[in-house]
Amino acid sequence: MIEGTEVTPPRRPALRDVAEAAGVSRGAVSKVIRNAYGVSPAMRQRVKETIERLGYRPRTAARVIRGQSFTIGFETPNVSHGIHSLVIDGAADELAGFCLSTRRRARAGPDPTQ
Repeated sequence: MIEGTEVTPPRRPALRDVAEAAGVSRGAVSKVIRNAYGVSPAMRQRVKETIERLGYRPRTAARVIRGQSFTIGFETPNVSHGIHSLVIDGAADELAGFCLSTRRRARAGPDPTQ
């Protein structure tokens, strides 16, 4: 490294980067992401291609703010039991890109899986 220079890691593309690269407003990008009306088919295609090219993915924190965290939860009495772990593993495989949350429920009586 040359003295006095710093290497800045590349930042993740933001919605504004997509808008700028596609030549549209941030609102138009948002409409395309939400599949909302008010965007022409040509603009929708251009924005989708730009999203793909830049590798843009909406930030989880932003989705949570608007009430869409894309989190799926499982509550089970025994996560280590065969059928429960198979279901959770299968869901995790199919739902790549989502946040998967598991929680072990306290038992009120004997465990029927034992």
